[in-house]
Amino acid sequence: MALKITCPHCRSPRRLGEPFPVPGTEVQCDACGRALAISYPPGMVERLQAKGLRFTDSPSPSPAA
Repeated sequence: MALKITCPHCRSPRRLGEPFPVPGTEVQCDACGRALAISYPPGMVERLQAKGLRFTDSPSPSPAA
């Protein structure tokens, strides 16, 4: 199973495979190169995990400014 996302900057589609990124992870758009922050609707991560789908580890915290 793949998750389909669309870049909000250039409207380019992208498919994400397992392990899926956790919320807060940033992925780069293959078309325009801009960073996309991954988010899911409420309860979606839990529903996908209940189906046995895997997610990456939690994103590492940003360095303090």
